Amino acid sequence: MAWVLPIRASTRDTDVLSSVLWEFGPTGIAELPFDERTELVAGYESEADAARALEALADVTLGSAGAEATVDIEHGAVGWDGPPTNEVTFGRPGEPPHHIVIESGHAFGHGNHPTTALVLELAARTIEPGHRVLDVGTGTGVLAIAAARLGARSVVAVDNDHAALAVAAANIATNLANRDVVRLSDALDATDKLGFDVILANLLVADLRPLASSVRERLAPGGTLIVSGCLVDQQPAVEAILGVANQQVERDGWLGLVFGSFVDDPEPEVP
Repeated sequence: MAWVLPIRASTRDTDVLSSVLWEFGPTGIAELPFDERTELVAGYESEADAARALEALADVTLGSAGAEATVDIEHGAVGWDGPPTNEVTFGRPGEPPHHIVIESGHAFGHGNHPTTALVLELAARTIEPGHRVLDVGTGTGVLAIAAARLGARSVVAVDNDHAALAVAAANIATNLANRDVVRLSDALDATDKLGFDVILANLLVADLRPLASSVRERLAPGGTLIVSGCLVDQQPAVEAILGVANQQVERDGWLGLVFGSFVDDPEPEVP
């Protein structure tokens, strides 16, 4: 018997809550929209692990200064049939939508988080057949798979978490007939400089900052960088790293930002 722990909370708090839930060895965590909040569904192999995770959540500080945050847990741990999966739908306006099925396993990127949706929206506007695409911090591989579905000639998906790469490989095998389009790598430095027409980076600001220079070096002349993982009030911090964005879209307090080629631009000062 497996067990799940369903938790509903503010979307702003899901990253903090997820980090706590992962400490107790879940088989997967799904992020599902629920009204104006997010429901996290964490799966555990034992009821005891789920109970320990629930107990640890009581010590977590949530919400920003002056804002009240709540966590709702209706049923505690309940029986579960297997790893959470989710069907992700995306596509270009006016064209038939694409559908991919993502199993999260031990990786981030189930496809429901607003930042994933933002990158998918911007990628559908940007990626053209024949493009070379780099997905930095691929997690479950959802963005790499989407890039391939949009017609990318080749996709390199990078993550330094080997468990995430294993999950991504399984999802690629499930969703792509021509899985050779996507190559997995555990190191950004192993990818080509000035080699990618489109780079996708769905990363928290703290994770993006040390990678910014390496990401910039890998964008081909005239290429496009699509970034998400930042809240609206974090836009100045991202632009301090990458320069002024050419375009932005917002969803549930999260931003998706588009940057043009950096080849001829001065290096922004990193704070």
